[in-house]
Amino acid sequence: MHENQIVNSKIPYYLSQRIVNRPKTFLTIFLLIILGFSIGLSRIEGKFSARIWFDDDHPNILKLNKFERMFGSDEAIAIGISQKKGIFNKSTLKTIESITDDLWQVADIMRVESLTNFNDIDSKEDDINIGPFLAEDFEFTDENLVKLKHRALKDLTIPDFYLSKDQDYSLIYGFIRPFHKGTQTYQKVTEDVRKLIEKYKDVQGLEFFIVGEVPSNHAFKEISDRDNEKIVPIMMFFIVGLLFYIFRSFSSVVLPLVLATVTICSSLGYLGLSGISFNNLLAAIPGILLAICLADALHILFTFFHFRSEGFLTKKAVTYSLAKNFKPTALTTISTAISFFSISITDIAPVRDLGVVAGIGTILAWFFSYLLIGPVLSLLAPSLDKKELKAPRIISFESPDGELSHNPFVIWIDKFKRPIIFIFSLMIITSGIIALQNEVNSDPIKYFDKNLPFRKSYDFTSKKMDGLKGIELVIDSGVEEGAKNPKFLKNVESYIKHILAHDEIVRVKSFIDIVRKLNEALNGGDKSFYKIPDTQAAVAETLLLYTMGLPEGMDLNNQLSLDNRVIRLRLVWSTETSKESEVMVNWLLDQGKKFNLEIETGGTVPIYNSINSKVVTTFFSSMAMALCFVSLLLLFIFRDIKLSLLSMLPNVIPLIFSACIMKLMGNYIDIGTSIVYAVCLGIAVDDTIHFIVNYKTYRNYGHSAVESIGMTFKITGRALVCTTLLLVVGFGVFVFSEFIPNRNFGVLCSITLFLALVTDLLFLPALLLEIDRGEK
Repeated sequence: MHENQIVNSKIPYYLSQRIVNRPKTFLTIFLLIILGFSIGLSRIEGKFSARIWFDDDHPNILKLNKFERMFGSDEAIAIGISQKKGIFNKSTLKTIESITDDLWQVADIMRVESLTNFNDIDSKEDDINIGPFLAEDFEFTDENLVKLKHRALKDLTIPDFYLSKDQDYSLIYGFIRPFHKGTQTYQKVTEDVRKLIEKYKDVQGLEFFIVGEVPSNHAFKEISDRDNEKIVPIMMFFIVGLLFYIFRSFSSVVLPLVLATVTICSSLGYLGLSGISFNNLLAAIPGILLAICLADALHILFTFFHFRSEGFLTKKAVTYSLAKNFKPTALTTISTAISFFSISITDIAPVRDLGVVAGIGTILAWFFSYLLIGPVLSLLAPSLDKKELKAPRIISFESPDGELSHNPFVIWIDKFKRPIIFIFSLMIITSGIIALQNEVNSDPIKYFDKNLPFRKSYDFTSKKMDGLKGIELVIDSGVEEGAKNPKFLKNVESYIKHILAHDEIVRVKSFIDIVRKLNEALNGGDKSFYKIPDTQAAVAETLLLYTMGLPEGMDLNNQLSLDNRVIRLRLVWSTETSKESEVMVNWLLDQGKKFNLEIETGGTVPIYNSINSKVVTTFFSSMAMALCFVSLLLLFIFRDIKLSLLSMLPNVIPLIFSACIMKLMGNYIDIGTSIVYAVCLGIAVDDTIHFIVNYKTYRNYGHSAVESIGMTFKITGRALVCTTLLLVVGFGVFVFSEFIPNRNFGVLCSITLFLALVTDLLFLPALLLEIDRGEK
């Protein structure tokens, strides 16, 4: 774009002049905005539970609240104790008993269950004893220990819940109190349990493990924080090194980084001011905004260096750079913000918040790039004018003789445009076929690297216990005291027997086992009475007898509602992934209908199972919506339907290629990989619009298609290459992440952005040269 062309763009040129001529005024505005947003940084609160996914009044959260009011929380921290010589010896059993007692003292733990305090029912003649499995007066003789072991293995509840079948591993469960309001204490509970275990490290032959929902939720935060502490500095080191190598200018290194820092901090400040809770999904915000800021800053800097190389002084070069980039950067900001805001049209809170914060951050990045870079370069003008600024060390697209129509790279594309289009078309079709084979699925445990302590604990425990995962089922009898109705209980009993025949259902825990066992004991131990009593009065009498002698906190309130209407079944299964879990849940509910039972799922597991497909659907439908909006925006700007539709292709193609690569890598489409496509779509749209806007501008000023592409490559092409190089290296650093979603996010972002660059430099020019060869 020549000098007179820039001056003729009245509004951009006028605003750019004002910024350059009054730098201190605009820097003051810049600092006041930052100060306003910074107030929110101290108000940020992190939440990492199932409740983050929906608002407090959402049906899923109301359903969870109802479940927790009836039965308490289903979230627990479990301490695994391994003794290679076997659990049934005095030292190990006493240690389990002691840890069980200590766990009651941990804040926010409301119920503790273990092998030693399991409520056992034993009868001798007319004497019925209901008490801890390991009685206080137990004599640790070899004979008694063998009997105790046999009783444990015969019990319907103990194996695979409190004790491994090979009897050398035991779990102690600490169930936390529900958190309807306030901050969850996963971190504190996990750290307190770790300190508790330290007391028993010297017990010979024992090895300890920590598993469960509580340490899992804390691990998401802990590993994510540790990744950020380790990876962000490495990323910044590489970016600083590359910026300095390219520009060989201190200000050209500092300005993009300052822009990124203040944009990220201001966006997080907005997060705090608006009361949005920080979570793992929002941890992607810094990476997203770093990419946006680098793109904005580098386009301005490359254009600035271009005009300086043509002999303009600093202030004039800055003015021309800001004016020239005004339209493309404004358009890319609007289009990218639209992409992110479209994600926010969902009832899934973290996804909605990600879209809003990323969209606002994108807009702030554009304003800050003009309020920071222009004024700072203007203030540095006296010293910069005395220096000879060297051209950036990055690939050059200039022709040897300076003639736009003699650009060798453009000539090569023009010569082979049809083969390029054909090859890309073939790759798109092939990649599309492979990409369609991707499936929506996830396994949260596999989000953690195999070498992490939490993952090691889970893997070891899952080998010992046949099924660590499961779900809560809630069955409503329909009337108060209805859960004591023998007909209803026998119906539930038949349902349990039916579902236990399924290969993946390991165990079902319910108070029905207690009723049958106690009925047998009340009838002299006669095995024929191991059944549900025939009358409701007998069932009520049985339950009363059971609860009378139980210690505080060990009653049946976690299995039976206070009005004795609703019962809870705890299913343990060997199912691993969210897709398999969803299929299993649908099967369980369908089977319930066959027994005329009113069954629904409860606890936190249904939330986790439902969000994955919901989030992925939201992301992809929002991306389709964003593409439509951006197409309409470009149509409004260009008044050219062909060019508007054409500009969308380079944005979609890299995503198809990336989806193909993801399938070949063996990854699922989940929440983490969905973010990749949302982020990369925003950046790809940014690059494409920069290319198209500059190309269209040169065409409007009378240049041929070849000349217009040559001129676009000369300035914009170098900025695209530089931005992509920085982002590929920056995101590529995540390959060292311990948190697998972060690793996948970084690797796939790097691959997708590289493919987007190749598409913009080869496929897009080839298409333009093929269909836009009209007169000057």
